[in-house]
Amino acid sequence: MQRNRLQQKSYTFYKVAKEILQSDFFGHVYCLFFLYCCDARQGQKMKNWKKSIAAISMLAGIAFSAQAEMVSGEEMLKNIYFTDGIDEWTLYQGNYNLNTSFLTASQNAITEEQEYAILGNQSNYFLFGQEITDLNTALVDNGHMMFDAQVGMNSTNNNDPARMLVRFLDENGDEISTAATAQYRRYQWTRNALDGYVPEGTRIIVMMFESTKLSGNYNSSAFFNPSLVIGADSDEAVESFGLASLTAQQAALVSAPASLAGLLMFCGLVRLNGRSARIKVS
Repeated sequence: MQRNRLQQKSYTFYKVAKEILQSDFFGHVYCLFFLYCCDARQGQKMKNWKKSIAAISMLAGIAFSAQAEMVSGEEMLKNIYFTDGIDEWTLYQGNYNLNTSFLTASQNAITEEQEYAILGNQSNYFLFGQEITDLNTALVDNGHMMFDAQVGMNSTNNNDPARMLVRFLDENGDEISTAATAQYRRYQWTRNALDGYVPEGTRIIVMMFESTKLSGNYNSSAFFNPSLVIGADSDEAVESFGLASLTAQQAALVSAPASLAGLLMFCGLVRLNGRSARIKVS
């Protein structure tokens, strides 16, 4: 009897923990309340209330950490529509051409300038990318920097594979890890995405795109509107360590005194106007 009751409680805990991990904020609250009620219905007087609170806190912590979302995100790539050719980009291998016929009407109308898709032309292997070194290392090394990488990909040949890669390098340029996603769909733009945490120790992020010609005369894979956004996983992390980009962080430090000076100037003008008004009345 005692064993069956123990198994039932273990199963209840399992169900609640699973529900917490799969639910939203209000689901967390409901599940924790449900767990407490189950304990109460079984006649428990919370003799081990410290252990119960610890278990509930652990489950809640897991649930909330699984829901981390980026805050203060910043776009780090430049020339993302290739309006200036491949300026800001590095061509590692192969040759390229810029193309507009691949683009849809909505893609062509994103900006007032002409947008382009980039292809590997007649390259057997096409590889290009952009390096990001403007990282707030305090945010990185304390495990609070997140990334969101995206690109539109298309192909005229199902046999020619293409990939987006996000490489994380240390201060010596050695690889810490790489995330990658592939595209094989023909005549269909798809938005490929990768996201997660920037590994601790990262000093360089390299966003790269590669395509391989396996058949035909042309390297048929196209890339459009790449994006690499980095940010913190909470407002508290921003307050403690600053913004993800050093440039943005420095700009924030510069603008803060300027804003304070503007406020003081405004207060001074109000005070002067009030004093002038009193002088006129007297």
